[in-house]
Amino acid sequence: REAARQARLAQQALERIIIDDLSLDDSKELPPYIPVDLPSGISPEAFPKLALVADAIHFFKHIFTQPEDDLNYNYDLILQASLEGPRGHKVLSNLLISMLQTLGQELRDKVIIIF
Repeated sequence: REAARQARLAQQALERIIIDDLSLDDSKELPPYIPVDLPSGISPEAFPKLALVADAIHFFKHIFTQPEDDLNYNYDLILQASLEGPRGHKVLSNLLISMLQTLGQELRDKVIIIF
């Protein structure tokens, strides 16, 4: 019985091994990249981080938005608000409040016991 368990664990470990894409025989060349003009005010170092955040918010906007929200949190709105400095704070603050309210509702629905 123990041998069967060990064999099963070994098989599961083999299934979890990550294969490096460089070692694949049938790999294909990546398509050539297309340069993107960055909006003024965003550094090349900051753009990927901002794009990642905007993508996550866009993807999960159905979770973060409240019925009373009149804003459609999309890429353009998030990027524009990020570039506007203090003028964009209202949009970003409303988004943060929506996210915190969602998190608060989720935590209220769970029973948390602290010892």
